[in-house]
Amino acid sequence: MNSNANQGVTDEANQTNVAEATTNAGVTQYSTLQEALNAKNVTSVKLLKDTRENVTIAKDKNITLDLNGYTLNGGTVSQKPALMNNGTVVIVDSSNANAGTIKREDTPKTGAYYTIQNEGTMTIKAGTVNNNSGQTPPKWAGSSLIANSVKSGSNAVLNIEGGVISQDNFIAVKNDEYGAVLNITGGTISSKTQAVQNWATANISGGVLTGAITTWTYDNTSATTTVTGGTIKGEFQAVKYGKDVTNVNKPVVKIQQGNTGTVPLISGSFEVGVHNTQDFKPTEGAGEVSVSAGYFTSNPNEYVASNYYVVQSDKPEYTYMVTNENPGKAPVITTEEVSATVSKDFEGKEEDKNAVNSLLTSKAPVVNGVSDVLTDTGKNAILNAAGVTDDEKNNANKPIEIEIKAEVEVVQADLQNNELTFEVTPVAKVTVNGQDKQKEVPVNNSYLNGQEIAVKLPVPTDFTVKEIVHTSDTAATEYFHETGNKTFTLKDGYAELSISHFSTLKLSDKITANSGSGSGGATVKLNPVYRAYNPNNGEHLYTVDEKEYKHVASVGWDAEGVAFMAEEEKNGQALYRVYNPNSGLHHYTLDEKEKNTLVYLGWHDEKVAWYTSKKPQSAPVYRVYNPNDGNHHYTMNKQEKDVLVSYGWQDEGLAFRTAPIEK
Repeated sequence: MNSNANQGVTDEANQTNVAEATTNAGVTQYSTLQEALNAKNVTSVKLLKDTRENVTIAKDKNITLDLNGYTLNGGTVSQKPALMNNGTVVIVDSSNANAGTIKREDTPKTGAYYTIQNEGTMTIKAGTVNNNSGQTPPKWAGSSLIANSVKSGSNAVLNIEGGVISQDNFIAVKNDEYGAVLNITGGTISSKTQAVQNWATANISGGVLTGAITTWTYDNTSATTTVTGGTIKGEFQAVKYGKDVTNVNKPVVKIQQGNTGTVPLISGSFEVGVHNTQDFKPTEGAGEVSVSAGYFTSNPNEYVASNYYVVQSDKPEYTYMVTNENPGKAPVITTEEVSATVSKDFEGKEEDKNAVNSLLTSKAPVVNGVSDVLTDTGKNAILNAAGVTDDEKNNANKPIEIEIKAEVEVVQADLQNNELTFEVTPVAKVTVNGQDKQKEVPVNNSYLNGQEIAVKLPVPTDFTVKEIVHTSDTAATEYFHETGNKTFTLKDGYAELSISHFSTLKLSDKITANSGSGSGGATVKLNPVYRAYNPNNGEHLYTVDEKEYKHVASVGWDAEGVAFMAEEEKNGQALYRVYNPNSGLHHYTLDEKEKNTLVYLGWHDEKVAWYTSKKPQSAPVYRVYNPNDGNHHYTMNKQEKDVLVSYGWQDEGLAFRTAPIEK
């Protein structure tokens, strides 16, 4: 037996039967895989043991190679793949466990070479192919895991129909420039860098590919990648290697429907650019990308072919899909994300604030489904508020995106006493054909259809939750318990519940409502506070006097309905109202000294306007001041407050709290 460790010695030193070859003369066992592959008139070879070899299939061979659950290990031999194919080979694995493997043992610190090199026709139906070659930038070095058509004139064909092909730090499958054809119809291919690098012709119609799909050309070569199916989790790159971006030999990427109606599922973006030395630079015109089918997580509209359109996906995992059906007007596509912070108006100890910051870093809140429950009326209101024109709404070639961001803030915490309060505020950002409208729009509860939105709130370790009190920006209140009509669950460090409106969610170990009732225990008489708007001076008037409200509405004020709820006198805190006869503006304050000072300066004392809530769990009402006209504005909507501040109003913090009402 040959004692060279890389020329046929099996892992079991005393075993000589490494492989068997089937020929027209029958079945013969051999001490090395190479001997079996060299057998005269061989049609198939089966591994019988693991083996360390670097083997070659001759040009005149047409073989089925059955890994049979064993491993072909090419070691670290310089400039030799584990498997070199010059002929025709089909790789299968007949083992029940599908454990057959072809590999090398390179590391980022050793020299590297291909694990498989194909210069003939190869079909991979099963088996695992792996190596640990490569270093990612800033030092980009390594060797492709599988290389197709490295030699000039070989015109090799590589068909990947199955198997698991993976290499973390360098290219998994390289289809080189010498007339190569790569067909991927199945299997799993993964790399943290490039799953596929194509320099010639690549057709992808199936499989699961994780990593970039790159199409490269030199000034004097051409390459086309056509994608008609499969699941791709990575960026598409069309890369011109060189400086001449005007050259006709540009890399081409076509994403289109397959002959049988298949379309690709793509989680990734697109990049077109130039690669000089070690740097990739996005460059317009360096490559050609055409999209006429598929589902996407990133908007492909820049690359969509003529007479095709980007619309809202009908698959929940993907945001966009491409269709040839003209929508007739600009498609409105909704997306969503979540941000989590500790409020700048946080109420609590510094140590609790730090603990909450750590909590949000380790376990991000989750809010799912806001974009799904937006009504058409709500979407249109958002577009109008963002300044989208009618012309933009009617242009089917320029999709409009509404990104709903659920801003989750922790506004209060007393962790020692098991109290933690979140405020969830949805805001919308609008883009038209990728161009931002420079205005965030508050998403009012009136824009929602009342269907449920899933919320997961992180809970500190050793924090006890027995009740979640949910107060919306209309002051409606729901009580959630672990059993009853309104329920939450504790799972994996989160409190999970479903709500249909926003904004405040208070977690505590105290039950303040009848268990499972979804309502408070005591009945409290509440009175509505009405709001009216004067279009002449921009003032909002607040009053519990329905007659006053109806009177100002009859003389030209806009009646805006119920703004807050007032407590009974015995349960509440007095809120004073004063009137400035010079400006015609009203002012509201809990501070009796402030009220008296203004009266001393000539304001009219209009006494107690109504009684506000003393309860810390009641909904906050914020006050902002316009330094240009002296107006104060009061709102329960934190996002409305923040938007006004961004326009130059001054944030005066919490004005008062409003009494909740049962939903």
